[in-house]
Parts: sequence; structure tokens; C-alpha cells
Amino acid sequence: FINNDFKIYPNPAIMYLNVLSDNQPVDSIKVFNLLGEQMISENTNDQLSVGHLSKGVYILEITSESKKHYKKFIKE
Repeated sequence: FINNDFKIYPNPAIMYLNVLSDNQPVDSIKVFNLLGEQMISENTNDQLSVGHLSKGVYILEITSESKKHYKKFIKE
């Protein structure tokens, strides 16, 4: 389920992925590959380093106020 409360940019990303929320605090961010393997887990609220990831498509799981939101992004 894709939620529009969060914006991510740039997409595709090369070194960093920025997470922008209209009004919700970000508790944690996790990145999963398409096999469901967790690649990154951070307690951050705005910028995520993705430079070490291989090129491909990833799923971003944003936890905010005990709810999970999902976004797809491409790593160049």
C-alpha cells in the first residue's frame, strides 16, 4: 500500500535519498530489496545514505506514529 504522506527524492537515487513528510514525524526507516531482505535500518528523519547499495529497485518502509508506509525507489 503506497502512501502519499511522504515524498522521497531524488528517485532514482545515487548516493542519498531524502524523505520529506508533510506533518508526520519519522520514527525509523528501513530499506528492503525485492527478495524481502533488510538492507538498511536507521532512526533518521530526513536523509538516508544509499550509496553502498547495488543498482536496482528497493522498498522503503517508513514508520511514523506506529504506522508503516511504503515507497519504491530505484538505486542508480
